[in-house]
Amino acid sequence: MRGVQIDFEPRNLALRHPIEAPIIGDAAATLRRLLPMVENNHEKSWQSEIEHKVPDSWAAAERHAQAPAHPINPQEIVWARGCLTMRS
Repeated sequence: MRGVQIDFEPRNLALRHPIEAPIIGDAAATLRRLLPMVENNHEKSWQSEIEHKVPDSWAAAERHAQAPAHPINPQEIVWARGCLTMRS
């Protein structure tokens, strides 16, 4: 997977995932300067591919949240919080 990360702190770049384009700076200011350089791509074929993967991704997240852990699975807390938020 390709990635771009904008962070004010250089030490935070690529901590968890490899980043193809690390950018040091304030995210809002950086995006304001970069946005005019981005071409509008009307090609949407990728969208249906993503939409087909979403249910599997949610199912995987739920399986991970239900995995036993001691003393507690942190993903279970996040999953439960998300479920409560979606009901509100």
